[in-house]
Amino acid sequence: MGTVQDEQHNPLAGAVVRVPGLLSEPCITNAHGRFLLSVPATNATIIVSFACYQSRQLHVGEATEVAVVMAPEPGFHWPPKTRVSHRPYLRPVTLTHPAL
Repeated sequence: MGTVQDEQHNPLAGAVVRVPGLLSEPCITNAHGRFLLSVPATNATIIVSFACYQSRQLHVGEATEVAVVMAPEPGFHWPPKTRVSHRPYLRPVTLTHPAL
């Protein structure tokens, strides 16, 4: 059992956690960044990966709880925040139909 977080300690939902060499399905973290994975041996290693982040390989040993902090790939930058300008796209319309 464990958690996967980014460098600001926000949970990473959808991170892939697996034991190298096993053909079983990998584990995917939930919305809170938590996962539950059965490890076959006390000297096992897990690999954690997430899009745009460096994969981490961790020796879990006999630990029952693991906290993984992921770092972004070198050169990866989140898109800059854009400034939205509010322009008056709607203008008043005057109806001049004689029936109105």
